[in-house]
Amino acid sequence: MPECNHLSPPYYDAPNGVTLEKIVHGFNLPFYVGNALKYLLRADHKENRAQDLKKARECLNLEIAYLESVRAVPISDCHCHAVARDAGPPVSQADGTA
Repeated sequence: MPECNHLSPPYYDAPNGVTLEKIVHGFNLPFYVGNALKYLLRADHKENRAQDLKKARECLNLEIAYLESVRAVPISDCHCHAVARDAGPPVSQADGTA
């Protein structure tokens, strides 16, 4: 029996050696999408498959909610079009401008 690395159990790895980590980083997936993929990949290896599928769905719902909230903000209200996701609100300058 192969040794189990608790940070990367074998059910996250494809038979051809591709790992979940390589997929998430290679495609630069957002946090919730990467988590959804994790739950999908491990569902068949867990006792309660439906629970992991529901967790994947919840992660995707959170990602969709985030994307919809970003689109709801008018461009004129954005402080910076290139703000990194989850970077937080803009930092105010000493003169009160953002």
